Amino acid sequence: MPTDTAGHLPADSRLQSRQLYKQLMQGFAESKGQDIEGRWRWLMAAHIVGQHHFPLHWHNHRTMLSFALSKRDYPEVFGQLFRLSLVPVGHLIGKLPSGNIGRATVSAFKRMEPDQEMKRLITEAREKSSRTMLLEGSGNSQGERDGQHSSPGSQPLSHQEGLCRPRYANASGSVRAGPLKRGQHQQ
Repeated sequence: MPTDTAGHLPADSRLQSRQLYKQLMQGFAESKGQDIEGRWRWLMAAHIVGQHHFPLHWHNHRTMLSFALSKRDYPEVFGQLFRLSLVPVGHLIGKLPSGNIGRATVSAFKRMEPDQEMKRLITEAREKSSRTMLLEGSGNSQGERDGQHSSPGSQPLSHQEGLCRPRYANASGSVRAGPLKRGQHQQ
């Protein structure tokens, strides 16, 4: 799979990232018969894909926390609680280490090169996601076309994206980067 000059996976559009994340999380949900480390690999791959989108990133760490609790892996539980406290800060200041797998076994601040297994899982999910999007037409539901995005989080994406550092379109259609300032409304 081609990578950028820093060795990281190429960035997908928001919709593609959501679809890819959804495929990886579905892989985790369907992996109930696998060993624990095999199941963690699905969550780690989903973290790599979703970490630059606040709702996906938050959802991923919540899922990692739940999984660690279910396995009574208390060092991982504490690591996930720590990471959940860092997610909003990282998105507000725009400091997120690309390729980081999101586990308590690695530094929360370390950039990482995805290993071959992570790349394989992401590539397979990307191919499956692309086929799904082709079958669904544009891949957008009526709600997404009307600006009512859904996410794994508890609120629509349009209500959560103000915490992210990606680009925003204002009323005139021009695009700017950064979080919304107090009193500004996303169009």
